[in-house]
Amino acid sequence: MVEAYPVKHRIPCLAYKFKEINVERKLNIEKCTALSIPYEAYNAIKRGEDYTTATGEIIGNALLTHDPNPPHIYVHITDTLYFKEIENFARNADMIYHEATFLHELKERAIETFHSTAQQAANVAFNANVGKLIIGHFSSRYKDLNPHLNEAKAVFENSLLAIEGLTVSLR
Repeated sequence: MVEAYPVKHRIPCLAYKFKEINVERKLNIEKCTALSIPYEAYNAIKRGEDYTTATGEIIGNALLTHDPNPPHIYVHITDTLYFKEIENFARNADMIYHEATFLHELKERAIETFHSTAQQAANVAFNANVGKLIIGHFSSRYKDLNPHLNEAKAVFENSLLAIEGLTVSLR
C-alpha cells in the first residue's frame, strides 16, 4: 500500500509511505505435522484459512499458525520545511529517508528555502519512533558529509548517510 502526504515546499511536494500488505501467517510446522495436515493445504492456512479434515473436523487456523511479523513500513520525506505533523505520518516506520539539506547552524537558510537540517530530520525519526533514519539531499556547499551524520546521530543514533551504493535492510 502506498500513501502520500503533502509536505511544505515552495512547490507542491509529497512524502510517501510504503507499507507491506497481505502479510501471511507463519506455519506452526510441528503442529501441522502432528495433525497430518497435507502440504497442499499450507498456502491456504498461511492466508488465514482453517483446515477441514476428510472427516469434516475443522482445525482452527490459530492452532496451525503463529502471528506474522508486523508489516514493513518505509517512509520517504524530501523537499520539505521541518514541521511537526510529519512525525505522525512516519510513526513507527521501520525506516525513513529524510532530507537533510543543511546543518542546523544554517536553519534560517533551511527555512528560507523550504528544506530541513540534519538535526530536524533526526528529530522526526526520534519523535516518530522509527527504526532507522537515512539522511540525504545535501546542499552542494558541503564537501564533507560527516558533520551531517554526527548532527543526526546526536539526536537519533541509528542514522545513516544516503550515499551512492548504500544498501540497507528495513529491519
